[in-house]
Amino acid sequence: MRVVTIILIVVALAVAGATAYFVSQFLASTEQAAQKPPEVIEEPKVEVLVSADDLPLGKIIQSEDLRWQLWPEDSIQADYVMRSAGGDDEMDKDILDDIRGSAVRVEIIAGEPIISTKLFHRGDSGFLSGVLAPGMRAVTVGVNP
Repeated sequence: MRVVTIILIVVALAVAGATAYFVSQFLASTEQAAQKPPEVIEEPKVEVLVSADDLPLGKIIQSEDLRWQLWPEDSIQADYVMRSAGGDDEMDKDILDDIRGSAVRVEIIAGEPIISTKLFHRGDSGFLSGVLAPGMRAVTVGVNP
C-alpha cells in the first residue's frame, strides 16, 4: 500500500511540474506577442465628400457644411461624390457648386457621405416644400407689374 501511495505522489508532482512549465511557456509567448507592434495594412483610399456637421432637415447647404474625407476604396458606393483622382480643382469646384445651395431632404449626420437622394436640388420639384419648416405653407400670389 505504501508503494502505491509513493507512486501516486510522484506522479502528481510530475503532472504539477509539467503543468507549471507549460503555463509559464504560454504566458511568455503571449507577453512577446503583446509587445510586438501590430502590422498596419495600408489599404487604398479615395476622397469622398461628407458633411462637416450634423445637417438637419431643410437646411440649405453652404461650403462650410462640406469637407473631403479619405474613405476605404472597397466600401465606396456608386452614389458617393468622390474627388477627381488627378486633383482637378476646377472639376472639384463644379461638384461643390452643384451641391451648394441644395436643401437637405433627410437628416445627415457629421461624417456621413453626401448622396443626391438625400438632397433637394434647386429647380427640382419639391425644393420649396423641402426648405419650409413643418406647419408652414407656400402660396403663389399673382401680381401686375
